Amino acid sequence: MRLNTYLIEKKKENLTPIQLYNKIQKECSQIITLYKKEQRVFYRGVKSYQQWWKPKKVRIRSRIPKDTPIGTHQWLNDYFKKRFGWPARNGVLATPRRYTATYYADDNKDNVYVFCPVNRYKFIYNPDVTDLYDTIPQDLKHPNPNLGVKLDTAEEADKVYREISGPNVDFFNKIMKKYTDKNLGRAITAGREVMFNAKQYYLLPIQNGDYKGYPFDIDDILGFEPIQ
Repeated sequence: MRLNTYLIEKKKENLTPIQLYNKIQKECSQIITLYKKEQRVFYRGVKSYQQWWKPKKVRIRSRIPKDTPIGTHQWLNDYFKKRFGWPARNGVLATPRRYTATYYADDNKDNVYVFCPVNRYKFIYNPDVTDLYDTIPQDLKHPNPNLGVKLDTAEEADKVYREISGPNVDFFNKIMKKYTDKNLGRAITAGREVMFNAKQYYLLPIQNGDYKGYPFDIDDILGFEPIQ
């Protein structure tokens, strides 16, 4: 089984540039069609250089949030799962705002990529929310400053839930009830953060990319150059 997997992976690595581009265009035709229509893209900022020609797997069960306390994170996931069928805060976050993606790349512009989920993806966004973290009340951003992510517990999540059910319930209801899984084009034109659930996704370099020594131009895949 391992040998078969190894041979399949090696075969994928032996694609010519044209074969690779055609493969990505086919696997990601839904999002590429949207990008061409809107002439805009979703970006994703990461911590380090990516081998962009290799698709990334989505691990919907195991995301640790960058800034949100784990208790609040768990509560949001419970809400999204009850409403949309999946824990959206464990999905892959992307944004049409390149400078926002740069923040998540620790201000390294070279680690900001064009986000291309494979077909049949799911998504959720709020037409009025650029970044959900920014809308969270301050007292819920630090429910217990003495606890780090690794020490946080189910009891802490219960505490956060009780706090949300108290003075912040009206605020959260107003924000959360506007989330939708319809009309992704609206999100990209309005510059809204989107949570994606896909089997895999590609991170395509905006500039300075290469594949097997050949210069990479994102226009070869998208058919246009994203705004820098």
